[in-house]
Amino acid sequence: MSKNLHTELSQTPLGPDVLEPMPHYKHADRPRQPCIGRILARQQTGNIGTPLLINAVQIRQRLTIEPIRYVIILHNFAALLDGNNGIEMKRRSHCFVTLAVVVLWTAVNLSNTKAATKLQVVTTIMPVHSLVAAVMQGAGEPSLLIKAANSPHNYRLRPSDARLLSTANVVFWIGKDIEISLVKPLETLSGSARVVALSKNKNLNLLKTREGGLWERDQDEPEQPREKQEIRDSFDTHFWLNPENAKIMVAEIVRQLSAADKQHANLFAKNSAKLNAELDQLVFELDRTLEPIRAKPYIVFHDAYQYFEKRFNLNAIGSITINPEQAPGARRLSDIRTKILETNTVCVFSEPQFKPAVIKTIIGNTPAKQAVLDPLGADITPGPQAYFKLIRAMARSLLSCLGTVN
Repeated sequence: MSKNLHTELSQTPLGPDVLEPMPHYKHADRPRQPCIGRILARQQTGNIGTPLLINAVQIRQRLTIEPIRYVIILHNFAALLDGNNGIEMKRRSHCFVTLAVVVLWTAVNLSNTKAATKLQVVTTIMPVHSLVAAVMQGAGEPSLLIKAANSPHNYRLRPSDARLLSTANVVFWIGKDIEISLVKPLETLSGSARVVALSKNKNLNLLKTREGGLWERDQDEPEQPREKQEIRDSFDTHFWLNPENAKIMVAEIVRQLSAADKQHANLFAKNSAKLNAELDQLVFELDRTLEPIRAKPYIVFHDAYQYFEKRFNLNAIGSITINPEQAPGARRLSDIRTKILETNTVCVFSEPQFKPAVIKTIIGNTPAKQAVLDPLGADITPGPQAYFKLIRAMARSLLSCLGTVN
């Protein structure tokens, strides 16, 4: 028995007992052997076969394939042994229990080793999780960090999130512009993991943040910290809401996963081809579905939707707030109400991640209606199809609110 296997077996629940010699067979002049070194197998006829000496390494190899079957074989054999051909009942039971524990312990150990080597992928927000899950189908499932109606702008990590990040091989996020609160945790907790900021992909069709009119910062709003102001002065990073950008994200996801898990590179490529075809179909579908409402004016809660709006030629005229963490001031509320009346704004949209009370205040006695538009899919079950459900849910919400007014 090899030194490593000897050490490993001695660490089973029975400890060194595993290595105790098997009791002598009656009327047999055989050397004493450890229980793990000898298995008595029954012939297919049901008769007791000749005792077989099996190398411990052979046993280990067999356990990797069918551990439970070997426990059953041992149990059946123990029941068939008699006083002339076998072992004393008391010692026989001890040896059987020892072998059974070794079999089951080895199976669990092998299972844990396999799980430990499996690619551990963590994603931050649901749209990214969905695209990664679609690419990984057949090779594993990614974990989702920010669930349900939590906002990625101010999300606070839980201890379980920290543990998840510490064991990750790959982490996908949009970047510091969206998951603002995760910048430092990702630096300190992700260890040697690949941390992939999808916003850094140079092939993305990025749009500048909008300025002027109801896209301008509220004059009553306090000055933002310098780092947040730099974000505001650069690009809008809600780029996942354009399905054509989603295809570019998929290409980056495949590249990163294939580098981390070369064994499944072909599978990732195959899955991405199917996913891209579905994204093309989604664009074709929504081009036709949204055509009747393209000219209808509406206001969103915060400026998160221009990628969707520009791809499908929609007519958003402003946002209630620029910074979703900051409530709009009195002057901005007055400006929005005036704009609603001047433009015959049809709808004002809230978001599930933020309190909608301010929407009712703004609408007041105007003819505008209130609805919900969600860029993250708070009510959608995560999974490979969640991205498609998110985009279609946004289209339905727009159609439901804007399509009822001529």
